Amino acid sequence: MNREQKITLARILTVSLALAFSTFSGLRLNIFFYLLLYLIIGLDIVFQAFRSLVKFRLLDEHFLMFFATLGAFGLALYEKTYDYNEAIMVLLLYQIGEFFQDYAVARSRKRIQQLGNNSNFQSESQQSQCEKFITRFAKYYTPCVCLMAILVAFVPGVVKFCLGAAFGFNLFDVWFYRALIFLVISCPCALVISIPLAFFAGIGKAYNKGILLKDAHILEMASKKEELKILTSQDQNLENADIVFTKEGNNIEQIQKISRRTMNIVYQNIVGIISVKVFCLVLSAFGITSMGLAIFADVGIMILAVVNSLRGFLR
Repeated sequence: MNREQKITLARILTVSLALAFSTFSGLRLNIFFYLLLYLIIGLDIVFQAFRSLVKFRLLDEHFLMFFATLGAFGLALYEKTYDYNEAIMVLLLYQIGEFFQDYAVARSRKRIQQLGNNSNFQSESQQSQCEKFITRFAKYYTPCVCLMAILVAFVPGVVKFCLGAAFGFNLFDVWFYRALIFLVISCPCALVISIPLAFFAGIGKAYNKGILLKDAHILEMASKKEELKILTSQDQNLENADIVFTKEGNNIEQIQKISRRTMNIVYQNIVGIISVKVFCLVLSAFGITSMGLAIFADVGIMILAVVNSLRGFLR
């Protein structure tokens, strides 16, 4: 485990313990306590969101996660529940998913390095096409969601005002609440958490069978039967390998089977998550929803997707 991974793990453990304490202690803690946790676990996401804004790369998944978690904070204040755990939990689970995938890739690379006895082995991690899909999807999804949330919050009130209603907060009260629910539902955390976890599970399954993968994207390439550089542990030049077989009897059919299972899970998550979110977003825009449905569309579907992702460890 390298220094960056150790720091990430420390952040995850710190925030997890703090959330557990706030949940089970029954104490109503100050909002600044939760803001501190938010920065500990999500400062890099906030930084990426603002960097995208400064560079006019509007809008990516980091910005939408930041925006959606602000919506979760806003709901807690609006409803006076002062329960900010959901906003923190979204970022916490995202960091857990990224940590597991990075750790699995690093473990495979380290093993390849040891087998090749090459201390200079280095390789940049490459995103899979599915992970790139999240970025491409967010490019269109994020501005649409943000614009629709603004329209839901203000347009009905403006229409009422134009029809003669007295100007005041009550014009926007209900619709502002619906806009906050809209933002909670729209949070892409289920996608950005479950997909890295699915690849982590696939890499881990291959590792347990004595098959080492250089990067997560190798799983996707193998599922499409693309040409890969495959070596055994007896070969000398392992630093350029895509896949290394460390046990006798290993073959390309094994990794293709693992890869196909992993990609099936990834596609199931993508289709399922987007379908549920679009359906719930439409309901929320017309006010045909509740906070319970919003939480299911955010946290509930994320948990289901994570459980589905971890099926890659089985069989």
